[in-house]
Amino acid sequence: MKPVKRLLAVILALCIVSALSACAGKPNKPDAEDAEKYVGAVLDLMCTGDYDHSVNLADADELKVTMERAADEAMDDLVSQMNLSDDVVADFRKVLLSMFSKARYTVGKAVQTDSGFDVPVVLDPMVFGGKVETAVSEGAAALLDDPNAALMTEEDLTDRLMRCAVDALKTELEDPQYGGSTEVVVHYKELQDGLWGIDQADGVRLGKAMIRTS
Repeated sequence: MKPVKRLLAVILALCIVSALSACAGKPNKPDAEDAEKYVGAVLDLMCTGDYDHSVNLADADELKVTMERAADEAMDDLVSQMNLSDDVVADFRKVLLSMFSKARYTVGKAVQTDSGFDVPVVLDPMVFGGKVETAVSEGAAALLDDPNAALMTEEDLTDRLMRCAVDALKTELEDPQYGGSTEVVVHYKELQDGLWGIDQADGVRLGKAMIRTS
């Protein structure tokens, strides 16, 4: 089930990169507090659906659409590797997006640099995937004992095993486990004339640090 674990890590990075790219910062030259509030607002909006509205986030209303689109692209990538039923794909997509609500992060004090501000973000990465391997192994063993398995197509067998993986992820999400805290320092800077924010490279680093697969 390597595609499952890979997708777990990739989707958060995808969505965060999309979010950071879609949100414009303060149009005037910001200070350290602006930098901290911006980073916090973007993370809050993605994870809780709300944010400090004193922060100017351009296209904030479009963020959820952007995240949905990123999730769709990730699902398309998975389906291109496996022929899965619509209900399994829909459940998997829902579980992946639900992970945002379980994120733990703290935005630290911004430090001014020559080109902007370094903003530290301390994250407690969610650890997923431990129960997936077990669930898939048990599902495969059950198929070996199922007399009807010989009549199933390869696609049906794969779909059944992926259902085991999705159900295991749902269980993990009910009581997520967290790894040791890690700090990611992102750079808040002027991306273009009058537009301040964080570039995609920092978005990728935040996404990768937010989740860990066991």
